[in-house]
Amino acid sequence: MKYCISALLSLFALLLSAQPSNDDCSGAIDLGEAPYCEEVYYSNIDATPSNIGVDNIPPCWDAGTVQRDVWFSFIASDTILDYSVTVTGESDMGSNPMLNPQVAVYRGDCAVDELFFFDCFKAISGENFLKFSVHRNSRSRIG
Repeated sequence: MKYCISALLSLFALLLSAQPSNDDCSGAIDLGEAPYCEEVYYSNIDATPSNIGVDNIPPCWDAGTVQRDVWFSFIASDTILDYSVTVTGESDMGSNPMLNPQVAVYRGDCAVDELFFFDCFKAISGENFLKFSVHRNSRSRIG
């Protein structure tokens, strides 16, 4: 049985000079224990690259670099095996939506060399939508 975790990207044309609160793993937005099926709006405007040490560069990400990453975490349920995640880049009042979302899934604790790569996914080139499934592990962080 699949349940969903939905992260809805909304790129607002706000002129903010500070990084988002979830710019680094230590500030990840905690979605709680799954299932979590509500929409989460966020922006990666002014986000900076994170450095988690080992497994810092997800193998499926374009150009082999981390650019404007933001972080979310959830605790997997003992009874749910598969999770469906949807990421959609939206526009705000005519601005361009984020294109080519890329998501990496890690497990572990937010400390250098304590997060371990689990899987990664990327949208088809030119798309603003990404939907993928992950199989349960004890704790996942999405960055």
